[in-house]
Amino acid sequence: MGKTTRLFVCILAISAAVTVSAQEKKSAEPTPSEWRLKIQADKKGIVERAMKLTPEQSKKFWPLYESFQKELEQPRREYSRAVLDYVAAGDSLTDAAARRLAEQALSAN
Repeated sequence: MGKTTRLFVCILAISAAVTVSAQEKKSAEPTPSEWRLKIQADKKGIVERAMKLTPEQSKKFWPLYESFQKELEQPRREYSRAVLDYVAAGDSLTDAAARRLAEQALSAN
């Protein structure tokens, strides 16, 4: 086998491996709960870097932060549900349903 043939075979093998690797990454789409956890971790990291708390301040702050985030879960869920219901209704949305969804979204905040 000549050098050119070997080089061509190596290039084909590498491109096949890259293609398979890219396809595996595409099929491993995060679930909504995985996205939520990642976003929460990123958000906490941003807050942490911005605040530059001392260890003593951190001991007091982070439990309050976590508690507040948990309190926000239910209103966020209700708001999201109202928005998803609105989108799902599409053209069949009645005035009464629109009013109910608007009230639900506004009361969630």
